[in-house]
Amino acid sequence: MSKTIINHKRFADRAAEHALIDIDSRLAAIDADAVEQRVAIVRELIHLGEGQPDLSPHRLRRELLELDNVFEEYVEGTILRVALAATGEEYTTERKRLLAVFNELDERLRHRRFLLGPRITMPDLRLWTLLVRYDLGYNPLIKISKLRLVDLPQLWAYARDLYQLPPFRDTTDFAAIARMAQTSPASPREAPWRVLVEPYAGDWESPHGREALAAYR
Repeated sequence: MSKTIINHKRFADRAAEHALIDIDSRLAAIDADAVEQRVAIVRELIHLGEGQPDLSPHRLRRELLELDNVFEEYVEGTILRVALAATGEEYTTERKRLLAVFNELDERLRHRRFLLGPRITMPDLRLWTLLVRYDLGYNPLIKISKLRLVDLPQLWAYARDLYQLPPFRDTTDFAAIARMAQTSPASPREAPWRVLVEPYAGDWESPHGREALAAYR
């Protein structure tokens, strides 16, 4: 192998490594922003109410733990594994896993307004801060699927239901989410086996029709 080919390969490897680090840092930034927003939402809920909202009721402790495990392993964990997939097989397996969980959550919300019933709990904050970043952040960044949030009718209505409450709307910055997901066209995540995904901005102000499931307060 000639020195020219070797040097070109080394340059390409370094460029790929730098782009990989860039995407990983952007993914971490989106995750950190989601955590900060959850804190801000709780602060706003306290401001609107008469004290600390009970977002983790003791009587629902088992269900809260179960949902936490689902989000950690099968949602947030799977998003990370999709991002890190080095082969088409790994990528396909992980993205199918994530889409299966989304479909299960979509079905769960068919007959209940929030994840654990008529009242907002901490898992709602955790799921919602991920959903609001999906079409403009996670999906265009790591190429999960052509399936958009709007294509999951219950999840999309649920996400709009929460967004239209002031603590959620007032702490959301769609432009900032989109900026965090912007990467170089030369990103190694653009492997031929990754689907082509463009950022998508849904109509978050459109009626959600979930009021009949339960009252917010």
